[in-house]
Amino acid sequence: MNRRGSVVARTDDAEGLASWADLLAALDQKTPRVGDSLISKACQQLVRLGLPSPSRAPAAGGPGGGQQVYRPWVIYHTSSAWTTFHAMFIFFTVWDALLLPVFLVDTELLDKAQPWIWPVFCFLDVVYFIRVAFHFRESFTNSNSAIVDEPNLIRLHYFAGEFVFDLIASWPHDLVALVLGTPSITAMELRLIKLLNVRYTLHAYSAYI
Repeated sequence: MNRRGSVVARTDDAEGLASWADLLAALDQKTPRVGDSLISKACQQLVRLGLPSPSRAPAAGGPGGGQQVYRPWVIYHTSSAWTTFHAMFIFFTVWDALLLPVFLVDTELLDKAQPWIWPVFCFLDVVYFIRVAFHFRESFTNSNSAIVDEPNLIRLHYFAGEFVFDLIASWPHDLVALVLGTPSITAMELRLIKLLNVRYTLHAYSAYI
């Protein structure tokens, strides 16, 4: 009897939470500016409890006009896969920032590292370009603390923000100059433009502290 009563109580609790989620979803439709933060917190709590989160409809008159759908081609910036990839990118930017001054100061060390340093730099540039491509599918958090996963909004947000800096920092100026016959030390100086990526390291550090 006690076991059956506990099961019924748990079922009632789950139904109560689901009704609260429906209420918050209705509030989200009526007051989108306030509801965005409320429904996002409610969805997070429901996910922790193992309950399906309610679908959130956009505000009246907004684009789409229907319920929010799952988008498999969107890279969510809160996912563990993206966090791992971003951590790897941060490591590469730190590696560039520490190694470039050493090679510029010690030209003999640069000459000894010729067989392996440029293939490594080529690999890093490929990773930087892949990251730029991923940014066109990476979700972001807007001013209302809501996750935006609409592809058109993601592209507009990236174009209006970090795209130009990322493109300049990812372009292989040094490798192009090296192919054209430029001395290694000059190509290494051109690679200093990669230090623009260090701003992501500073952002990660400021978020950590």
